[in-house]
Amino acid sequence: MKYIIISFFVIGPLFGMAQQTGDIKINYDSLSKNTINDLLDTWTLGIDSNSETIDIRMYNKFKNLFDSDAMVEDDITVLYKPGTYMQGGVYFTDTVARTFDMYAHDVTLKVKGLNIDTAWILNSNTANPARVTYKLKRNVEVQMTREFLLGDSMDFVVKSIGDRFILFERASDNLVMKRNFLAKVNNGKDAVYRFSSVAELQVTMRYDNEGVYKITSIENITPRFLVACRNDDDKDVVLNADDSLPQQPGDFTASGMPDFDFDGVTDVAKGSDGFFTTVLVDKCKTTYGILSNLGCPASYFSSKILGDVFVGFQVNSTTINLPELNQLGYLDEAGNDAVDVLQSKKGMLNNPGSITGISAGGNVIFYIGKKRKMGVSVGAVFSRYTANYTLTDPIVYTYKSFDGGDFYRRQLTIRSLQEKITYYMLNFPILFNYRVHLGNRNLSSANFKIGPSVVIFKNTSDYDALINVGGIYQVNPARQAIVYDNYLDPASPNNVYITSQGINSQNTSPGAISVFSQLQKSYDFTDDKNYRDKSRNLNRYAIAVNAGFDLHRKITESFAFRGGLYFTYAALPAKTKKYIPLDRTTEPYNSIFNSTAKSVYSTFGISAGMVYNFF
Repeated sequence: MKYIIISFFVIGPLFGMAQQTGDIKINYDSLSKNTINDLLDTWTLGIDSNSETIDIRMYNKFKNLFDSDAMVEDDITVLYKPGTYMQGGVYFTDTVARTFDMYAHDVTLKVKGLNIDTAWILNSNTANPARVTYKLKRNVEVQMTREFLLGDSMDFVVKSIGDRFILFERASDNLVMKRNFLAKVNNGKDAVYRFSSVAELQVTMRYDNEGVYKITSIENITPRFLVACRNDDDKDVVLNADDSLPQQPGDFTASGMPDFDFDGVTDVAKGSDGFFTTVLVDKCKTTYGILSNLGCPASYFSSKILGDVFVGFQVNSTTINLPELNQLGYLDEAGNDAVDVLQSKKGMLNNPGSITGISAGGNVIFYIGKKRKMGVSVGAVFSRYTANYTLTDPIVYTYKSFDGGDFYRRQLTIRSLQEKITYYMLNFPILFNYRVHLGNRNLSSANFKIGPSVVIFKNTSDYDALINVGGIYQVNPARQAIVYDNYLDPASPNNVYITSQGINSQNTSPGAISVFSQLQKSYDFTDDKNYRDKSRNLNRYAIAVNAGFDLHRKITESFAFRGGLYFTYAALPAKTKKYIPLDRTTEPYNSIFNSTAKSVYSTFGISAGMVYNFF
């Protein structure tokens, strides 16, 4: 080996120093230079540049240069990280510092041929004899076999697959793909890769008790350390001699040509000029397939678009919740929440549970890909059913109001309520579809679907409610005036209850009905007034989640029977306008369907129909 050493010590000392301290400085320099020269002579570790033989004496001499705790960063042994699809990978060295004996062991084990052709000493720092540093620069040429370059072959296979979303006709094909890939890698484990690099190293030494310098660390300080593979131009780990496209990154399974699904069938065809053309060879390049079917599985669907119509029988559940007392729309004169929650009761509503109904609809499904198993459908579904809701615990809403002269607490009591709501719904789903063959691949298939939809409710309500409306006044005896305090003490003798319950508890004759009839109309009170009518156009919409499963059975070349199950779930969003069931007695009752509380709609059903252009 030949070394070119450009440094200040090449020409030797120009003059001596007479003082004793000067002589010591020269001795330190000489000793550190001797260690560096020994390093330059032995840092190939005895590895022959053209063979696998190792000079043991040189190997041991190299190891004797190091302190027992010395750490070395490797710039010789190379690793490979696969790139993404049609992008070359990266050849690199593991820069993690290791003990010098582990470094020497790995280099001699993994390297087939090593040549350090030239070296330069960039500078040195010998001002502190106890810690001397030299900065070196060297060119390295090394040969490694695929076995040591890739390390764990299965790990290389897994990293090559990376985040490629590969489809498989059968779950077991995933294992078959990896096994075939691994076999190709291992069959060429003795293939030799040639690398070259230029590195800047910082060598640190300390003076030991034996009168010599020992190396304590070697660091790779190269600003941008690069490793070049001389016989793999496109960095796809397929050697140029075996690469069908040596200038274009490809995949190991297809001799260096692009192969997204690693099935050995290339995604492109090689042109006469040596570069690939846009002619596709693998007709299912994202699906693991077989060569005899141009890279596709043994069978796949041929229809790109199909349409279906169906009728169904479904079980529905619409849970309506009464609003919390702070979710009501009663406001005071300043626009603030006017509800006195301490004098109010939320009530309790009995939901009907599961109700049967009917549905009808249709879909158009667009399938994509050569295998045509995945697709997107758009459709419309109409459904109808009726549900009955009953109040099991009265509702009491108490809130600040104004009678034209004074502020008081207006109290609305819904004593009983029955609502029969008829639901008319239009569901517009956009679903992801996935279908698979069943049994005889020419006759049957299963289709799975999931996705969001917009549900539009256009309902009517037949309601029957019994409602009381009264008031609670607070009197200040000292001022002899009606006042309004934010806090109402129910035990205070200064409260005046002009409510059905308050009047009747004192004297049922003539009772609340008679009292209310004699009050001025501005008070607008009533006792056990029956509100009974039909509310129409209870409109609302929601975003739903849908899931379904269909079975298709071929009848003719163009038609198939369709039967399936489906599920829809939607949380009805809160309405912008807060809920007020009633304020003035002359107003119509506002259906609980318009409650601002969270309500939930769900349905589960079965359907049957026909499919056109199935295969």
